[in-house]
Amino acid sequence: MNMLLIAAAVAFLLAMGLWLLWFFIRESRSEQTPTTATAIVALVLGLGLGVFLYWSTGYKEGTLGLLEDRLTLAEEVDKVIDGQASIFDDREKTWAMARLLQHRLINRPSAAGWLELSQFMQMSQAIPMAKEAAENALALEDDVDGRLWMAQLALEENQGALNQEAYGHLHVALLKEPEHDGAWLMLAMAATEAGEYDLAEDAWKSLLSRHQADDNTRALLERSLAFVQEQKELTGSMRSLTVEVEAQEGISRGGTLFVYVRREGSTGQPLAARRVLVNRFPVTVELSSGDWLSRYVDPADETLVVGARYSRSASTDVSDAQFISDVKPWPSDDALALTLKKAE
Repeated sequence: MNMLLIAAAVAFLLAMGLWLLWFFIRESRSEQTPTTATAIVALVLGLGLGVFLYWSTGYKEGTLGLLEDRLTLAEEVDKVIDGQASIFDDREKTWAMARLLQHRLINRPSAAGWLELSQFMQMSQAIPMAKEAAENALALEDDVDGRLWMAQLALEENQGALNQEAYGHLHVALLKEPEHDGAWLMLAMAATEAGEYDLAEDAWKSLLSRHQADDNTRALLERSLAFVQEQKELTGSMRSLTVEVEAQEGISRGGTLFVYVRREGSTGQPLAARRVLVNRFPVTVELSSGDWLSRYVDPADETLVVGARYSRSASTDVSDAQFISDVKPWPSDDALALTLKKAE
């Protein structure tokens, strides 16, 4: 197919050159001006220069492929725009169809097409572009599926925890369909992840009230509700920890500090953590209920230790921190001091 396109382009250029030559000769005769070899050579060189300039500066990489896609995939992409097919039906063509879909939606927009493109962008880890495409779909058709997709994208940006954007879309979805289990489940899980236990409790109760017949589903919902209620009770009794972090001489400010709590002797993800940008030392960091990454553990029941890691980089990645502190037990007065030193 590429050769066919190249042949068509060459044929077009030859036809254009011959037409220009014929036009030039005709005009010369009408003006009674002899056609010289120099004039013909200048015409050919001008045409050749135009072709050279196009291929050297005007030609965009991928143009040939896009033209080929338009010839071979136009009908399939039109079905996607009409909601009758998916770009994911043939995985080998997905990328090419998504590229052509993006072009065709400009002149022929549809909610189904924009939503399909949004899903492709999400799979490509391009969340901002996925949200933009989803907003275009929502502008054409404000339905529950579109709202749930927008909520999912907002949650992905927030590591699954409920934020105002996601809640707004879920709220609208539930106004449209008050008993939509998918919306309630998304709300319940996201609110639980965010520590919004009152909202999570209401969501789990709503799901449980409609799923009493299936024993397995009911048991799962009951466990989720019990967990939220337990965490809700613990929230009022959670102990906060104030940590003052000092740095040895020579450690510059402006980096990322990571203060964490874990079980003594454990590795992997900490129980609680807070990440802050440091513009001075010493710096005081408070770990509170919102910083727990998993189920709350009372320091009175288990031996917990506290530590800090510091990276000169202002990024959030402190896995390769150049400076660390010794870990210390969680103190009885909920306040302690740590000193950063060069990692060995």
